[in-house]
Amino acid sequence: MRLLIDRIVHRARDAWRELRPAAVSCLAEKDEAELSAECREVAMKIWLAILAVGMVLGASVEDASAEKRVFLGDGASSCRAWADARARHPQRARLLEEWVLGFVSGANIYDDSPEMLKQMDERAIFAWIDDYCRAHAVERVDDAAFELMQELLRRTDKAEHP
Repeated sequence: MRLLIDRIVHRARDAWRELRPAAVSCLAEKDEAELSAECREVAMKIWLAILAVGMVLGASVEDASAEKRVFLGDGASSCRAWADARARHPQRARLLEEWVLGFVSGANIYDDSPEMLKQMDERAIFAWIDDYCRAHAVERVDDAAFELMQELLRRTDKAEHP
């Protein structure tokens, strides 16, 4: 959620930078009834940005107290089961791998940032999950996939906002 908040704040800041010159010139128009269409549009965009940031900040407070998200399917398997399947049970491993690929593909489509998965192929994704599961054996595969997407979001944000 923190990355989402950061992304929205960055976008609001970028929008303000773009709108500021027009907003300053619109301030010279003192009579609200006579505002130009361009000034009304600028004002609407500013209010929408303020509203979006307010909604996200409100949602983040609610999300902080929310319980852990529920994931269905093979993602609920432990990291220990992931490691065991990858080492000894290729058919079971493929089911877990397909779950991870579906999860990260869905998260990639859901997020409106630039293509996050351009950074990794299947082997790199599985290697990342392997490393995560080695370090967090009692956690679950869905935790690993979620953390992978958070890492990819951080990388994407760094590329967008160096």
